[in-house]
Amino acid sequence: MLTGCAGLNVNPIASDDTGKRGLNDTTANGIRYYEPAYFLLVYSDAAGSVKTDVLVLPDTTRKMVAKPYSFLANNKQTLSFSDGMLTESTQTVDSTAVPVALIQAAQTAAEAAAKLGLFNAPTTTKSERPSLSAPRLYKIVIHGSTVTLLGSAPGDTVQLPLTPQ
Repeated sequence: MLTGCAGLNVNPIASDDTGKRGLNDTTANGIRYYEPAYFLLVYSDAAGSVKTDVLVLPDTTRKMVAKPYSFLANNKQTLSFSDGMLTESTQTVDSTAVPVALIQAAQTAAEAAAKLGLFNAPTTTKSERPSLSAPRLYKIVIHGSTVTLLGSAPGDTVQLPLTPQ
């Protein structure tokens, strides 16, 4: 009996051309995209209050390549992309997601940190509320019971204990 198979190969692309942590970017065949990551946007509103929003953005440190394949089979493959991220596939994909409760707890912890001035926000003498001169974007990394907010500038990292609600 002869059988066929079809599917989708998904592999990481190495962060450099050595291929040590994934496929070589210059030789790998397939469609490139970035895995999604959660980010915290910290900004001041018109009233001077510190506000936060959780965003899902492409993680440019985690480039992937997707390559549909088939052997003695038909492969109807539909891949949908948005903002450089794979958002939908007809194949079953392990889309590991951070639970909503953990993201909400991270946002609550970040709001508390902002109120305490942990984002290097200068205080104003009028209202003594922290304010930010420019919006800041932090990548949210949850490991165990710690939330790490990774900023883009060296030393712009905030670590907070995670307290699920």
